[in-house]
Amino acid sequence: MADILRRHPEASDGDARAAMAPATGVEAVDVYRAFHRLKTLRRQVAGVLAKVDCLLLPTIAGAYTLEQTRAEPVVTNARLGQYTNFVNLLDLAAVAVPNGMLSSGVGWGVTLPRAPRIRSRCEDLPGLQPTRPFPCPNRS
Repeated sequence: MADILRRHPEASDGDARAAMAPATGVEAVDVYRAFHRLKTLRRQVAGVLAKVDCLLLPTIAGAYTLEQTRAEPVVTNARLGQYTNFVNLLDLAAVAVPNGMLSSGVGWGVTLPRAPRIRSRCEDLPGLQPTRPFPCPNRS
């Protein structure tokens, strides 16, 4: 991929190119070491999560316009996942729950991550039991 980006930069979308550019100097051995480190961290975190009743996180760190995202795609996407990127990296399951609207009209919510196949005590919290359907915009 790095070779294609160097020889034919126009072959990819500018935002995708900006997101991938920092990885062009990464070697295969670096990736292997990172995966090995991640596996070690997964085991350590599993032990910690086994002692936790519930983990409640903001779903996003802020809301950004398309213009802001296009101007700084890597920065805004990193900020969007500031509290939740680890969920995928650690192979956890999560549910995002809508929690209200900002004054700008943008929705926001909370995320409840947990280890897969392990029931979280968060699921027993009364506020998380649906009492009515969450309205979805008509996308037709």
